[in-house]
Amino acid sequence: ATAAELIEAKGWCQGVDLREDGAICLGRALGVASGEGWENMRVGAEALRAVMREVGQENIIAWNDAPGRIKEEVVTALRNAKRWL
Repeated sequence: ATAAELIEAKGWCQGVDLREDGAICLGRALGVASGEGWENMRVGAEALRAVMREVGQENIIAWNDAPGRIKEEVVTALRNAKRWL
């Protein structure tokens, strides 16, 4: 599943990477979607850079946790970031 699909299915959260109800933050969703292993780490790093370019910030955790941020903005940023990959 993509990071956007994970957030849509599990829910989205701020302030923590994983809530008890299964909701996940942007960073955690990118990590889970990337999987394990060296090649997946490279793909995950590329995805992270793409999201950073999309939102115009280097710290995606701060962007994710910004007051007023909503789930739809995060999902849209993830989907739009694909154009950078």
